[in-house]
Amino acid sequence: MNFYLLSCLLLVEAFVACRAGVPSAAELQQIVDKHNKLRSQEGSSKMQPMKWSDKLAGYAATWAKGCQFKHGQPPEAGSGHIGQNLYVSTVKSPNYDGAVQNWYNEKPDYNLAANSCTHGKMCGHYTQIVWATTTEVGCAAQVCDSIGGTSFRGGHIVVCNYLPPGNWVGQKPY
Repeated sequence: MNFYLLSCLLLVEAFVACRAGVPSAAELQQIVDKHNKLRSQEGSSKMQPMKWSDKLAGYAATWAKGCQFKHGQPPEAGSGHIGQNLYVSTVKSPNYDGAVQNWYNEKPDYNLAANSCTHGKMCGHYTQIVWATTTEVGCAAQVCDSIGGTSFRGGHIVVCNYLPPGNWVGQKPY
């Protein structure tokens, strides 16, 4: 009986662990490749290649576990500033590729010459992705019963953190 109870508890623990955390090796490569592919489309000679950061992914996992659709700095990061993109969906399984593409799709709402977003539109996720001097990315996702800051009753949140951060006021991304 005790063995059965212990087995059930371990199974529940494994299920909870699978609901959150950093991407698999294949997913993390897909995230880096997607970022680099989209960044290369800007045609900037200043664009640096992105690489994966386990540290940033750990920060992202901690932040995602809060199931809140709001930006912020994870406490472990200390006083350093980290760039951050958030994505939520009612789909139960995380889609990193879709999240990155969704952020990049803000491109039409960014005016490079004016270095600004179209009035009433968001473009900061796009500019973070294509910030030329950003070289590290780390992402994680969390399946949530509800996501604070949204009307979603359930789904997932994807958090990607970036270093060095982008979106500095008065500076163009590339």
